[in-house]
Amino acid sequence: MSVTDLYTFGEVMALFVASDTDSVLTGKKYELQVVGAEANVAVALARLGLRAQLMSRVGQDQLGQVVIAELAAEGVDISRISRVAAPTGTMVRNRGTTQPVEISYLRTASAATTICPSDVNPLDIHNTRWVHLTGISAAISSSSCESVLTAMNLARAGGVKLSFDLNIRRQLWSEDAARDALRGLVRNVDVLFGGSDEYAIVWQGSTPSENLIRAAGAGVRTAIMTSGAGVIRVLDEGNYWEYQPPVIVVVDPVGSGDAFVGGVISALLSGLVLKEAIVQGSLSGAAVAEQIGDWAGLPRGVGGRRS
Repeated sequence: MSVTDLYTFGEVMALFVASDTDSVLTGKKYELQVVGAEANVAVALARLGLRAQLMSRVGQDQLGQVVIAELAAEGVDISRISRVAAPTGTMVRNRGTTQPVEISYLRTASAATTICPSDVNPLDIHNTRWVHLTGISAAISSSSCESVLTAMNLARAGGVKLSFDLNIRRQLWSEDAARDALRGLVRNVDVLFGGSDEYAIVWQGSTPSENLIRAAGAGVRTAIMTSGAGVIRVLDEGNYWEYQPPVIVVVDPVGSGDAFVGGVISALLSGLVLKEAIVQGSLSGAAVAEQIGDWAGLPRGVGGRRS
C-alpha cells in the first residue's frame, strides 16, 4: 500500500448555488458544485501536489456520481468512497455577494451519516503522514462521531500527525452538544484550528488568549485561532504570537477557512516552519475568498507549496 500525505473523512455534498440573484427566494438558476470541509482540505493538498485520501459515503444517485467524478478529477484518492442506499447530502445557498450567506441543508439521513468505525481502515492511518478531522463529522451522526474517535485514537497510537478543525455548525447541533462532544475529542492533537467564536463555545474563557491556554491544557500542541479578516492568534507549545492576514475584497467567504487549513497542513508537510505555514494558509484562504466557490481559487503548486 502506497503512503499518502493526508487521510481525512467526512460528508461530501452537492451544492446548488443561486446564480441569477443573491437569494434562494428569488433565484431561478443554480450552479452545481461539490463541497464539504474535509473534501475542500483534500483538494487543497492535491492542488499543491500532495497525495490526499478521502473516505466518505455517497448515494447511489447521480449526485453521488458527480461527487466522485469531481474529486477524482482533482486528483484526490477516492478509493475509500463507497456508495450506499441513502441520498447524497445536498446544500442550497445564495452567493452571498450582496446579502448574507444563507444555507439550507438537505443532509438528514444522508449517505454520509451512515459512516461507521469499521469504515476507518487502520492501514490507511498507518500509511499516511497526516490525519485531519473536523467537528462536522462529529456532528452529523453518532456513528460518524465514533468514527472520528476511532481515527484519532489510531493516529495517536501510530504516532501520525493529527489535526482537528472545530468547524461548529449550529444547524447540525446545539452549542451545548458541540461543547460536550468536542471537549472529549480534542485532546492531545498536534494542530487545532478554529475561529475565536468556536474556541469560546468549547472552552468558555473570557478572552481569546484564555481559550488558547485552555486548549493547550487539553494537550493541544499548536492551537491556531482565526477571526475572519482579523488577526490570527497562535499558541505553539507555550509560545504565543499573532499574524495579520492580508486585506482583500471578499467575494465569497465560504470555503476560505478550509483553504487556510489545507494551506497550513501542506506547508508543514513540505517542511516549512509554522510561521511560514500560516502565511501560506492565509494566502490560500484569501485566494478562495476572492472568487465564487469553495475550490475555484485554490492555488496550485508542487510539493505542498504555492507556485
